[in-house]
Amino acid sequence: MSADAAVADAEVADAAVPRRAPPRPAPPRPEQKELPVPVIAVDWWKGNDRAQRQELVEELTACVSRIAGCPEEAVTVIVRDVETDHWGKGGVLADALLADAASRPGPQDTGGQQP
Repeated sequence: MSADAAVADAEVADAAVPRRAPPRPAPPRPEQKELPVPVIAVDWWKGNDRAQRQELVEELTACVSRIAGCPEEAVTVIVRDVETDHWGKGGVLADALLADAASRPGPQDTGGQQP
């Protein structure tokens, strides 16, 4: 077989093998600025009323929205009321801290709660 015949046979064999088209590049995506979706969790002692929770949620939402540059609707605030006997500080349950603070005169650290 001549060299020309071998090249011709290779071309025919090559043509019989199906070829895939090269993948097309993905179309460019419009640039989107991702907005933050903040979630704030507040654990505080049980005893605050609904009006206090509402004020807390409003103030935290406005502040985080302003600082993060996102709409207020993107901010989630979770408020959890915790019983003082389920909260410890310095190795002591908070209900004991409150009882101790109530028995001593002068300002005490009661976590913002009135004894």
